[in-house]
Amino acid sequence: ITWVAYTASGQCGDDLTWVLDDNGVLTITGTGDMWDFTDAPAPWFQYREQIQSVELPDGLTGIGNYAFYMCSGLASVTFPASLTRIGASAFYLAGLKELRFEGSAPNIGADAFSFVTATAYYPADDDTWTEAVRQNFGGEITWIPCVGGKPVNSFTDVPEGKWYTTPVLWAVQNGVTSGVDAEHFAPDNGCTRGQVVTFLYRYANK
Repeated sequence: ITWVAYTASGQCGDDLTWVLDDNGVLTITGTGDMWDFTDAPAPWFQYREQIQSVELPDGLTGIGNYAFYMCSGLASVTFPASLTRIGASAFYLAGLKELRFEGSAPNIGADAFSFVTATAYYPADDDTWTEAVRQNFGGEITWIPCVGGKPVNSFTDVPEGKWYTTPVLWAVQNGVTSGVDAEHFAPDNGCTRGQVVTFLYRYANK
């Protein structure tokens, strides 16, 4: 048995409870919709700088307004397939760097991800993840389609984990470049002046 001390706990929905442990892990359990927090802050708001990660349960259908507002230490979140709603300003000014969506695109409230700069992974075979939906998230989010939880990558010379992997996949996903051919990107090759101009033109008009 491993004993983990907790800092605080309580309720955050009609059928949802939460526990924050001493390691900065906020664990939410239960099912259904999280309450909205507007006039009164989320019950863990006073611990927002201590929260390092959030574990969301299968069966969670909604994340409330201002739920993780200004959680500056929160680096990544995995959203369960059951999620259908992310409330207004839910992650406003959060310290997020990585988002992982396991299901269809949820409805997004205003400013849900404002001032967030992150990479987001979503199921490539789910038609709800349209470009218009992705653009509605706000913030500066780099979107990467995935199959089986791994980024879609047909390039044999762009291995997972390199510093350029995410930018390459983003550029291909957004039509800025298509690589040398279907299986090669040639990341070590230089660019001609004409290629740079073409990339900038495509980026400006994407």
